[in-house]
Amino acid sequence: SSTTHNIWKDADTFPKQKTKEKKLPSKKINAPSPKKSAACVERAQTSTINDQLDFILPSLQEFQQQGSAGRIAFTISDYSYSKEMLDDAYAMARDVMHLKYFFLVAMDPATIHMACDAGYPVLGWAYNGNGGDKEGSDNDGGSKKNLYKSEQIVIDVAMSKWKTALLILRRQFPVFFFEMDVWFLRPPQPLFRDQMVDVLFSGHSDSPNAINIGIYSVLPTEQSIEFFQVAINLFEQRPNVHDQFIMAQILSWADAHNKTKLEYATSHWGKDDIWGVPPPPMPTFKAGFVTHENFPSWKIVSSERPVLSEQTIAVHILCGTPLTAPHGKMQVAKELGVWMGSNGYYDSSDAKYLWMDGHIHNAVSFTMHYPGRKWQYQYHDMDGLRWLVSCTLALANYTNRIWVMPKLVNDRGFNFLWMVLDMQSVEEHVETRETTFPSNPRAWKSSKRYDSVSRIAISGDGEKSVQLYRQRDAWSPRLFEHTGSEGWDLDFVSIEDAMNRWFTLAESLQSSRVLLAGMPAVRGLFDKMRQINEKYSGNVHLDLSIPTEHIIHIYRSLKWCVQNHGENDLQEKVPSRATAGDDCYGRGDSPF
Repeated sequence: SSTTHNIWKDADTFPKQKTKEKKLPSKKINAPSPKKSAACVERAQTSTINDQLDFILPSLQEFQQQGSAGRIAFTISDYSYSKEMLDDAYAMARDVMHLKYFFLVAMDPATIHMACDAGYPVLGWAYNGNGGDKEGSDNDGGSKKNLYKSEQIVIDVAMSKWKTALLILRRQFPVFFFEMDVWFLRPPQPLFRDQMVDVLFSGHSDSPNAINIGIYSVLPTEQSIEFFQVAINLFEQRPNVHDQFIMAQILSWADAHNKTKLEYATSHWGKDDIWGVPPPPMPTFKAGFVTHENFPSWKIVSSERPVLSEQTIAVHILCGTPLTAPHGKMQVAKELGVWMGSNGYYDSSDAKYLWMDGHIHNAVSFTMHYPGRKWQYQYHDMDGLRWLVSCTLALANYTNRIWVMPKLVNDRGFNFLWMVLDMQSVEEHVETRETTFPSNPRAWKSSKRYDSVSRIAISGDGEKSVQLYRQRDAWSPRLFEHTGSEGWDLDFVSIEDAMNRWFTLAESLQSSRVLLAGMPAVRGLFDKMRQINEKYSGNVHLDLSIPTEHIIHIYRSLKWCVQNHGENDLQEKVPSRATAGDDCYGRGDSPF
């Protein structure tokens, strides 16, 4: 067993598992008293939708002072988004979109509590039979007898954004709605300041004329009110029909040349008879048909693989299957650089980071590490990648640093680590940042962001010893040079002692804002770790040092979306083809 150095004065309390904690509190726009927060929760959980809107909305006279670009704006969210994006949504609405009237429709109790505790305007959707869910039908008392509980989330998403919009329109307010997977880069008001049609929808980047109901601007006309009412009625009769297709069906009737022979479409996405046999009765349009257009597809970019331009106002990150992959969508937004990043995500003065170090900036070469004598151990070595990630995660955990995900460089280019590593299994150990974080201008807001950078490295493919390096003030183009390289400290240590000393070096550089950690060509070290893990698996009592035990624990807790060598899983997943659906979050398997 390896020996624990005496500098580990707190070795007995070294965490075997560290829960990720949010480093900074929410920036509450109007931090309420406990009494006001409790009243907010009660109102959101017990009042009807109409009563909640009466509390949230301004008077029509006050609202009209905004002019033609004024909108009552809202989004909807459940905990899968709000746990990371609640503050971002309100900050984006306030600071980027310049919205005066904005609120969130909370789809679950957790989101209600979070919003109320932060002092945000929130409307609680009717869940678990709460009374407000029936409002918006023809008689404001529609039935849910046709709705299947197994599909309740699909139903609630459609009904919440349609019925909330309908009730606002009935009050003669114009509406602007966007989903939580939409990120705005600049104010949207120029898009609808001179709106001439009843409804403006988003399109799709690859099909600009096909509507996307994740974003819409609606004027309070008789036609638009009836449009939403008909959509709600049809959905209540056919809750298994995709909500976007229902609205597209109504718009196809509005665009038909001969409106005396309107018919239902028979197929959608390859499915026949989607309306059932017989279809619902043909609705009547007493107010006439709605007029509609789509936003320019280069200004509202809606795509699984969005491509932005200097004219882009917002990006809507889609997934092949609706209502899936919220973490993947957020990850794509971060990699694109459109993530809002409130609460010090980009500009914390206290945050410290750990980046992977090497000849390629913040990257791991998955094609070939420094091969040494037995290069086959390093070529497409999936297990070597697991050990490399485990060691740096343990180091970030111990030094209380944010772990910046490295690029994976292979034969075809480079990949995002979150495509193969289940980041849900990482969350319990460290706070993380996206792959593109170091090159994102938002991360360089402060002139002192990376004012102190140090480097440590452990290298060598020997079976008995490795070399350790330390470099303070590491803004140097020369990497891993121990002869004639100013600022480097070099030490040769045994394999057994390596991780203790590596962690010690990291601790000695605790004042540095960024710690660059490199592990090139450490086949011998990883072989030693594999041997320890095999004994650990066999429940053999091992007298391990604290760092080694912690690395083993993290190694065994991580989950992955690749098996065996994994190179075939990575070859086609280059960044230009990355989608939210490629995210490994919550889908990984343990190798054990």
